[in-house]
Amino acid sequence: KLWHKRASTFSGSNPDVWQVSCAAQFRRHVLCGAGTGGQVLRMTDSTPLEDGVSLTAVATLPPQWAETGLAFADRVELEMEPGGNASDLSVTLAWSDDGGYTFNAGVARSMGASGDRSQRIYWSRLGSFRQRVFRFTFAAGARVRAYGADLRQRMTAG
Repeated sequence: KLWHKRASTFSGSNPDVWQVSCAAQFRRHVLCGAGTGGQVLRMTDSTPLEDGVSLTAVATLPPQWAETGLAFADRVELEMEPGGNASDLSVTLAWSDDGGYTFNAGVARSMGASGDRSQRIYWSRLGSFRQRVFRFTFAAGARVRAYGADLRQRMTAG
């Protein structure tokens, strides 16, 4: 019930397009028609796959601006309840200093073991910037219940 954008990760497909072309509810199931192959897929909350391909979740934060001079990202912290049904859950933090056009490769951290109730993950010493966009990518199998991020930054005159 939040704004979001869906995209498929099928091999060879456009990563910005969701391959589902239509959806309908039948009894208690949501059925989706794949636009490229004519398959009918069932959407569920518990399956980390789309037509056999692992799903990922991406959360992009609003841009952070240095009011004057440079800002230093001392720490970015993520609080979440990972849950999940995979044995190796991870989250990657990547950032962009060009308005979100390109992102670095990112730094991965463990989200904890499957079934963990609460996890606090942090990254530190992320350098200076005038404007930065942070993006979190959650590994397939993660069931992120809620998340929040706290950016600690210090400003310099300049």
